[in-house]
Amino acid sequence: MQSGGADCPAAASEGATDSSAETEASASASESNSASDSATASDSANSASASDSSTDTDSGTDTDSASDSNTDSDSNTDSDSDSGEPTTYCDDADDDGFGDADNCVDVPAGEDPPDGTVPNDDDCDDGNEDTFPGAAENDSKDACMQDEDDDGWGDDDPPDGVDPGSDCDDADVATFPGAAELDSATECMQDEDDDGWGDDTPADGVTPGSDCSDDGVDPCAVLITQDGTNSNPYDQGLTAALELDGFEVLNFADTDVVLEDGNGVDVVIISETSLSTEIAGTMQDTPAPVVCLEGLVWDDMGMAPAGEETTIDDVTILDDADPLAGGLSGDVTVIAGVGAGLFSVPAPAGATVVAGVSGSPDDIVEFAFEAGATMLDGFVAPNRRVGLGYDADQGPNPVVTITPDGVALFRAAVAWATGG
Repeated sequence: MQSGGADCPAAASEGATDSSAETEASASASESNSASDSATASDSANSASASDSSTDTDSGTDTDSASDSNTDSDSNTDSDSDSGEPTTYCDDADDDGFGDADNCVDVPAGEDPPDGTVPNDDDCDDGNEDTFPGAAENDSKDACMQDEDDDGWGDDDPPDGVDPGSDCDDADVATFPGAAELDSATECMQDEDDDGWGDDTPADGVTPGSDCSDDGVDPCAVLITQDGTNSNPYDQGLTAALELDGFEVLNFADTDVVLEDGNGVDVVIISETSLSTEIAGTMQDTPAPVVCLEGLVWDDMGMAPAGEETTIDDVTILDDADPLAGGLSGDVTVIAGVGAGLFSVPAPAGATVVAGVSGSPDDIVEFAFEAGATMLDGFVAPNRRVGLGYDADQGPNPVVTITPDGVALFRAAVAWATGG
């Protein structure tokens, strides 16, 4: 029994040893945990420290700022480059954008040039704003020419040092190569009235054209008669009427006149004294207005059938309000003398009818077509056309005259034909 009792303290001691061991183990574990926690804390601290250190390194990105600062210093290099070669500036006295080669200065880089200068020396006359490279663009886009009249063509006789161009009169905007395109597409002509025909009596150095009234002051009329004069009383009446209205009269014989004689004139008058077999359709295509008194060529002119002759010398005005009536009304005598009479046709389709044979008003003595109208057999009128059938048989001593009322009707026809 005691022996068993003696075992108890041993057990207790053993237990105590275990407890102490557990305590030591616990302490050891605690120390180990503490050490581990400390290590962990240390690692964490080191990590944080490393992180902070890394952050500090990132803040070293400010070094990029330094780099940027260096880049800014590159701009100093540009500044260095600005201090390179100087630029030459030349006087531009006429303010045309081109400089005078005889008056130039070198301007250092970065400095402002003097007022009134440009960075070129291309002007061949710095005293004239109309003289510079390309001034006459129709002659050249590069050559230094003078174009005083601003028509795009250069003076053909410029001052020394200036390139000559093609303009035969650089003081007139209406004079240059091709100005009168109906006469020529290349010749240097004057066309003041802008009708496409060149002045027939221009200034020296200008090529003459066909226009007998280019100044617009004195219109001109071609009068075609049998002999090219106005010796016949009938033709004298036509001439007097034309001159009364300010026309210069150009006389042509029916055997000599050609189509080109109508170029540049204000009106062509075909007198009844011209022979129908000679004049025929010579002037059919003229671009000028035409008043045709020879009824036997109305068909050749593409206007109407050939006129029928009558010895009646009175006409009936069909519309006294029409400008072509010349202020006349009713029945009027238009022609007189032995051999006097009228030509007439049925009213031509598309024509304005003005006067008919007295007592037979459907026989039309005067009719008119606008430019572009379709006439006989589909022929299109190149310009205004008027048929006025004053007949006059010609004997050895012609005596047929046009009466004052006949002159009034003729003048009205001319005025309408020329745009009145």
